[in-house]
Amino acid sequence: MCSGAHFIGELSGAVVGSNNFAVSCQWRIEFGNNWSHVDGETSGQTQYCTTKHDSRDSFNDPNCCWNHPLDVHFIGRSSR
Repeated sequence: MCSGAHFIGELSGAVVGSNNFAVSCQWRIEFGNNWSHVDGETSGQTQYCTTKHDSRDSFNDPNCCWNHPLDVHFIGRSSR
């Protein structure tokens, strides 16, 4: 009997330091020998997001928003 796992979610974002930054996230899903990748991306990179920090401005936002979707499907192999 095989089991499956379907992961659905997102890389929502990050909070970064105190300067202006353009940041992205490189990601990878690692899985063992008892799993077979069926569908979806197992690695990638989000788009770049620019944060705003300016001591002269009342609007300072350290948040970086990606909302990068993840949708990956695996099938487990029997360990017998």
